[in-house]
Amino acid sequence: MASATHMKDEVRDRAQDAKDKGEDLLEKGKQGLQQAADKGRDMAQQAADKAREMGTAVRDRADSGVASVGSGMRSAAEGIKSHMPQSGMLGQAASSVTDTLENTGRYLEEHGVSGAADDMTNLIRKHPVPSVLIGIGLGILLGQFMNSSRR
Repeated sequence: MASATHMKDEVRDRAQDAKDKGEDLLEKGKQGLQQAADKGRDMAQQAADKAREMGTAVRDRADSGVASVGSGMRSAAEGIKSHMPQSGMLGQAASSVTDTLENTGRYLEEHGVSGAADDMTNLIRKHPVPSVLIGIGLGILLGQFMNSSRR
């Protein structure tokens, strides 16, 4: 009888050891999965941060380039003003062109790409139907131009 009890205790002890080892393995597996999830989350955050930095750098370069274009437009307006007639119909037309160049140049220098994009978005939101019609018209003109350039 002692040997049966001893065997029973031995089986129970081994079963308990197996259960404990299984629970340890399960806990280690959970920890490993949690660490992998944390690592993945960190990597995703780093990638998002890097993309944001790159986007900011590209926008800054574009703004700088647009500011240069704006400055060039203002310089061109000054050059035209110095050589244009001051009176008459031609003088009025040239004055209108130079004023537009100066204002556009100043706007580009001050607002850059992001400011222009924001203003364009607001304009489209305020006037959606004319915006769509203008887009369709520009598409038709571009199609005509592309079609005629192939001939």
